[in-house]
Amino acid sequence: MSYRRDVGSYTVPHVIRNLKPSHWPRMVMRACVLCSFGGIVAAIFLLKQGFPRELALLMFVPVLIGLVGSLALACYLLANRPVDKLLLGERLESRPRVNRWEIDEVLRIEFVSTLEDDYRELDCLAHHRETRIVLRRVHGVRSISLTFSVADACRLREWAKQNGIEISPGQMAL
Repeated sequence: MSYRRDVGSYTVPHVIRNLKPSHWPRMVMRACVLCSFGGIVAAIFLLKQGFPRELALLMFVPVLIGLVGSLALACYLLANRPVDKLLLGERLESRPRVNRWEIDEVLRIEFVSTLEDDYRELDCLAHHRETRIVLRRVHGVRSISLTFSVADACRLREWAKQNGIEISPGQMAL
């Protein structure tokens, strides 16, 4: 019995890259950890210099807040890891955290535009496209906001047309 895939029916997925992945949670988490360690070092320094213990305990409060904040952001990052690239094939896959959505779970793809984009001259098209992919999940609907190059946006549009996914021009929330 062979466990190999039928090579004739397998298609190589297209890889499209998100130009603006969200890095703010990682940066804020690092800042929280650094501030916490800075508070610990400052409290130790004050105790060594002979300051009262109450002052060191008072400095412990921001350290505790920073550690709790960094743990909360770490949990958020585990649940909502930013999407660096999408694989378009027999299903939609996101990387680096591997999420797979079947084609019938993709409700629509919105190419978001602003009023400035609507009135832009045709020869001055933007070099990137804001895109929102709306997915059906077990507990409702989830949308992923991404930024693609124009070529990757065209690949996404063609993939959606081939698979019968609704393409709608969305409006940027003002």
